[in-house]
Amino acid sequence: MQELDVTLSAYTLAPCWDDETPYYGLFVERGDLGNLGRARALAVSLDQHLRKHNSEYDGKRASGRLGPVRSLLLPAGAWQEWDKQRLQRSGGTLEQYKHPCLLSDLNFRTQMPVQEELAPEPEPAAQV
Repeated sequence: MQELDVTLSAYTLAPCWDDETPYYGLFVERGDLGNLGRARALAVSLDQHLRKHNSEYDGKRASGRLGPVRSLLLPAGAWQEWDKQRLQRSGGTLEQYKHPCLLSDLNFRTQMPVQEELAPEPEPAAQV
C-alpha cells in the first residue's frame, strides 16, 4: 500500500476456490481505491511481494496450482456491516475487536457482496 500510496479503510485476503485455478482474493471497498487501475495495481504488487517473500506461495504460482491475487470490490460500508455482524456473533466488545486481514475460509467470497472481481491483466507472451 505504501508503494502505491493507497490507504484502505479495511481489507481481507482470503482464498477463492476456482475449479480451474484457485487464487487469493483481496477484498476491498471500491471507494478506497478510486479507480480500477489502482485496484489491479494493488493486487499485482501484493502478488509480487508474496512471491518474493514466501517460497511456498511462489512455488504454487510458478507451477500454476495457484493463480495471481485478484481484487474483489465491495460496496461502501461493507466492512463496517461485516465487522458489526461478526462482533455480534462473537459477543466481544468493540474495544477488543480486530478486523481480520487474512482468513482461511474457502467460502468467504460467497458471503461477501462483491460488486466486481478484477482478473489480472494477461501477461505478455514471451518472445522466442
